Amino acid sequence: MATLATATVAAASCGAVLGQVTPAAAGGDPTRDCLPGARANIPSNHDYPVSATQLAGGYYAQAGLFWPPATAAVCKVGPDLRQPLIRMGQGGCDASALAFLIPDASPDVYTDTTPPTWGTFLPAGWYYLGQPTTPGWSTVCWYVLRPKVAA
Repeated sequence: MATLATATVAAASCGAVLGQVTPAAAGGDPTRDCLPGARANIPSNHDYPVSATQLAGGYYAQAGLFWPPATAAVCKVGPDLRQPLIRMGQGGCDASALAFLIPDASPDVYTDTTPPTWGTFLPAGWYYLGQPTTPGWSTVCWYVLRPKVAA
């Protein structure tokens, strides 16, 4: 049991992400688990040429962040009527995209893997992770049509 605890602490201190991970993840912050079939990864197009992620319309929250490139792990969740259903961003995206905000439910510690419980609505379309502009919220850049890969 002590060996397992030591291995877990060592992995966490090296930037490992527990839960459902993309094999290419080299580092990152603690990440919550998503319910089965409810996870998507939204990459940033600012550092590397990557394709946008297509999402079905629904409520989403950020569960964590890994890199390279900077990529948000997001969970499709339900709404919370005490919170805003749609939240528009004030920047953080290029001029051809519309900025939406989703709650950043990233945990503070690797042992907190409880799935997020609510999110804000994102319309169906293509998404990149935008630059952060609002504390506690993540900016995602929405495109109706699939944008070309940034060079």
